[in-house]
Amino acid sequence: MKINIVPPTELTTKSFRAEDYMDTPVQEEGPRAHTQKEVQEMFMRQLWHMVDYWEREERAKTSREKLEGFMHSMLVMLDGGSADLPAFEVIPMPHKDDKQYHIDKGDNYYGVEDEEVTVNGEDALHELMHTYGHKFGFIK
Repeated sequence: MKINIVPPTELTTKSFRAEDYMDTPVQEEGPRAHTQKEVQEMFMRQLWHMVDYWEREERAKTSREKLEGFMHSMLVMLDGGSADLPAFEVIPMPHKDDKQYHIDKGDNYYGVEDEEVTVNGEDALHELMHTYGHKFGFIK
């Protein structure tokens, strides 16, 4: 299966400004860093834009094509290629007892205390989508 790259539209190129989307009033004191709540709202709004987009995308005929399109859009967003959102690191956050539990079972564990382990690493996740799809047998 192939994912078509969609040309930019108003939806995918719209600039996200905190004052356009936030429930909290914008301070009038000049430029500042976005708050955690503002970043969360912009992130969630972009996800909902992608849901609406892929629901209406007529070139994706099957549910599978729409889901793969959404997956690709999500990975592009995490890689920093969507609207005005920056890239986002995806990090494992195991329970504090997880390490010992896995050691006791003789299993590998997420070593987040020892080093910064991210899903992203140095890779662009959207570029790996089809590689892993083939590797795990989801794409023939």
